[in-house]
Amino acid sequence: MPMSAYRRLSVAVVGGGIGGLTTAVALHQRGIHADVYEQADVMTDAGNGLAISANSSRLLTRLGLSNGLRKRSVGLAHADFISWTTGELLARHQLGDHYKNLFGYPYYALHRTDLADLLLSACEPNTIHWGMRCLDIIEKPDCVEIHFADGSSAEADLAVGADGIRSATLLGTKFARPLIHSGVFAVRGFAAPDQIPRHVWNSLSDCMRLTVGPGCMMVGYPVRAGEIYNFVLFLSGTGWPEETQVREVSEICAILPTESSTVNAILQASGPLISRPVKDRRPLKSWSTRRKTLIGDAAHAMLPYQGQGANQAIEDAYALAAHLAETGADNLQPALKSYEAMRHNRTRRVQMASRMAGTLMMREDAAHTNEMKLKLSRLQQDLAWIHGYDLVRACEEGAKIL
Repeated sequence: MPMSAYRRLSVAVVGGGIGGLTTAVALHQRGIHADVYEQADVMTDAGNGLAISANSSRLLTRLGLSNGLRKRSVGLAHADFISWTTGELLARHQLGDHYKNLFGYPYYALHRTDLADLLLSACEPNTIHWGMRCLDIIEKPDCVEIHFADGSSAEADLAVGADGIRSATLLGTKFARPLIHSGVFAVRGFAAPDQIPRHVWNSLSDCMRLTVGPGCMMVGYPVRAGEIYNFVLFLSGTGWPEETQVREVSEICAILPTESSTVNAILQASGPLISRPVKDRRPLKSWSTRRKTLIGDAAHAMLPYQGQGANQAIEDAYALAAHLAETGADNLQPALKSYEAMRHNRTRRVQMASRMAGTLMMREDAAHTNEMKLKLSRLQQDLAWIHGYDLVRACEEGAKIL
């Protein structure tokens, strides 16, 4: 049936993070009206760094954002894996042109807020609504009705839950699977490069550094033209309560399981830190109803050890828009089923790979060093199925709708 025979589709995106904003941009590009409802009053400069791999930089390029990405990101030359206990270089993988030649598109490191700002600039005017905390989404035969904390409401043909792990309950209680605490806490922060000793900064300024050890791991890289060093420290066995808390640098240094001069130098150059429990959930069998669907962590919350949380949300957003491009307000079910079918197995596989990566990197025994060296040496080849994935081609070959 030609598109002209359908009633025009309208979409309400609940959540204005990376996934929600990418959904809006992808829908707008395909001529579909989308409003984004974000509970925050304004976009703040909070958040952490993001590594955008080729599987999603391909899609952001397709959405016309490549120039903005280049301007806002740092070009990393390589990724180094360092032993926490000995300081030995376990493996080095070239990024830059080498990575682009391998996977077809660049690897970008940037601040989460900078990517959000770029996506906001690509959205249609007056479609981002701030201070709108969603309380409920009521599914009706011909629309969805979204109710907000300020007493207002809105209607659309389709609601997309893009507010991270909070969105799953918007589909109904049967979708609200409990989160599973991995036993690890993520401690995030930013360090000031001019406060890091020069010889240490020289080893950090152009690379992603992953320092791995027994029960601990630090991942760090510069953002904002090297003005900020973004890092996250993963720690197991802390005994902390399962809640987000502010931590002082001295507290973190006191519980580190073993000495690492570089890690300590980074921590001493940072301010107060934020710790959060690292959780995921069992994959959902389905994440759509008649007029509601999910993207990103709402559908497939995953551990962070493959750096794919935001990247998979971007893939979801692009795929959903592609599947909605040739459907109308009264014919959503086939498009939503096809969207899920395309995304389910891939996101489940990435979830499982993320769990296995964390287990390898943070094992307690020292005897796995040679095993780790071997696995790290072939990492780019082993992860080609993630980074080299071409969603555009998958849509063309599967859904036949581009």
